[in-house]
Amino acid sequence: MNVFWKLPDHWRGLGLAERTALYPAVLAQAGRNIRLTTSADLDASAGAVLVLMAEGALTDVDLGLIETFAGRVAVQPVGGLGAGDLERLARLGAPLIVAREDASLASRYPAPLGLSVIAARGLGARRAEDLLVRGALGAEVDAIDDQAPSPGALLVVGDADGLAVVAPALARARARHHVTIELFISDPERVDLADIGLAGLRLGPEGVLGLAALETACGVAIAYGRAPLGSDRPAIWARSALMAAAPFTASSHPSLDGLANLGVIGDWDRGLDRALAGGHEARAAAISAASLQAERQSPARVALSWGAALDRAFSGGRSRPVTMQPPQLLAFFDLAQDLDVMAPVVEALKARGALSLRIAVSDWLRAESPRTFARLGAAGFEVETISREAAIRGEAPGLDQSAGVLVAADASVEAHRAGRGLTDRAIAAGLPAFSLQHGFENIGLTYRQGGAAVDFGADRVFTWGPAAALPNWVTAQTRSAVRPLGDPKSPALAAGRLAWPHGPWTARVAVFENLHWERYDDAWRARVLTDIAAAAAAAPDTLFLLKPHHAGRWLTRHPLSAPRGRNILLIDPRDPQWEPYTAQALMADADRVATTPSTVAVDAARAGRPVALFGYGLDLSAYAPLPVLQSAEDFLRFLGAPEAKLLRTNEAFLARAFLPGPAAHRIAAAIETRLAEQRANAPARRPMSSLKESVN
Repeated sequence: MNVFWKLPDHWRGLGLAERTALYPAVLAQAGRNIRLTTSADLDASAGAVLVLMAEGALTDVDLGLIETFAGRVAVQPVGGLGAGDLERLARLGAPLIVAREDASLASRYPAPLGLSVIAARGLGARRAEDLLVRGALGAEVDAIDDQAPSPGALLVVGDADGLAVVAPALARARARHHVTIELFISDPERVDLADIGLAGLRLGPEGVLGLAALETACGVAIAYGRAPLGSDRPAIWARSALMAAAPFTASSHPSLDGLANLGVIGDWDRGLDRALAGGHEARAAAISAASLQAERQSPARVALSWGAALDRAFSGGRSRPVTMQPPQLLAFFDLAQDLDVMAPVVEALKARGALSLRIAVSDWLRAESPRTFARLGAAGFEVETISREAAIRGEAPGLDQSAGVLVAADASVEAHRAGRGLTDRAIAAGLPAFSLQHGFENIGLTYRQGGAAVDFGADRVFTWGPAAALPNWVTAQTRSAVRPLGDPKSPALAAGRLAWPHGPWTARVAVFENLHWERYDDAWRARVLTDIAAAAAAAPDTLFLLKPHHAGRWLTRHPLSAPRGRNILLIDPRDPQWEPYTAQALMADADRVATTPSTVAVDAARAGRPVALFGYGLDLSAYAPLPVLQSAEDFLRFLGAPEAKLLRTNEAFLARAFLPGPAAHRIAAAIETRLAEQRANAPARRPMSSLKESVN
């Protein structure tokens, strides 16, 4: 196979064309004759094929080459392509070859319906081409001198928008660890460090950093706010950090999916604390991750991956031009806790653009949770309000235009009747139905109540942890529906954070009840509340903030049972002053978190906050090895324990119980794939008027 590999023209002036010699050098091992070029004067008459590397929008020259090589061209996006360009490629039948750590991740590229996406193992790493070419293949490539940052500094790369989002976490890390932080971003002219609370830090252009600089860093923070979903730039920096054996943490981005187990993705406080406070352990973990990545990116493996991608692209792998309208997904919000897991998924679906979205919200939720409408409105969604009673009766919302439905909760229990009614109707109509694990304490998945079996109406239930972690009592029907993809939520950062009450406090503890306090008997609740009061009395310089659950509100409804003290503050989540603040927002500046068994423990661990659970006889094996409190003395020991030890315990819990990284785009891609399969194999739809009778 003779292949023209067309690089962006402006790379010639940057010296990048020579350094990208890695591509033909590696692919030559797979028996491909590669000609690397920045010229547009290419001869298409000899049967050669073209790989067109596109950085940003397709140019007129690019479009001319696609026309010239019609049927024999594939596009490799390196900076992310816009929706218009992706739709144009779908119409022309030109496939994409995208850099991913695992070929199975190709479907997660945000492409429109009908565009073929082929994955090949990622090659790019910042100046790492030099290292691979010289070390593995013996090629000679000139290196470029770096402007060296301070040894031992935390290096932040990305763009101005990403930096603004993570600035609060950086400021906290700076205060907690007294570390040197240096910023190297693509658009430093857009940054006013004083405005984002980072005055005095070194700020420079991203392009001056290379592999040698990363090797002396204590960690790398990758903060992109404007990188298109199809861009590989965040993954390039992550691979570079791994090559330098530097711990990395990064904003969530689809290009990082295959690297999520090698760094910390989306959890800024936790990731920064892990890099800065971990010392030898953090560096040892980074070296281990680097070894694993080096094995995955050996020249032989890379050559095999890219060779297979080229074969597929030019031997039947090209897509056919299409003009179909995107399928419509109906997403239904009904419970107060739906927002935290549903919003990231529908936002990912909207950003990817492969589906049209219809957002329906129950009238009960409109009255109960103003923050739901604020979040959806801010994301640009048009929201349709439907009667909850009508949803329970199977009369709304209509399904005539929908290709599938998504709900957050549809177990066979009273509280989930509206969501279950919708998924039952969808299945009866032959439509895919999707539901989400809505909390770590999820009936039918992680706990059961009484002897009755609990099942789910959806035929796909996206869960947070591996299937092997499910309890042995989970039904066979549920196991067949489970698709383990991870938790879609990301810890809150600046948005929604709260300034804690001022006072003579040397420490702050956030204490949370869960949704299911009604499950516990009076004696259990009394022991927990009595020991909270005792711990507060024994630690008068510590502020204890008590947060009832937004939906359960047991302490709000029983205020006389709440512990009292000058350093105890009980808040009411229905009070307009407090309603916007979720558990994540409250724990952002807490020193410790204590909670009854709930997702709060997960959120705290992922946010880098030491966390313990109130046990008092409960089986909390699912939360191992987090600390379990059985007395006021246990509570006080937890408050005085070394932070580094507690954070290591958090990491062990997360590694055991969860798939790494935020999963919103994984879930979005799985939904897109399922609906595309449904469209390709769709039987005739049953008339909607007949469905109510079949359900009843």
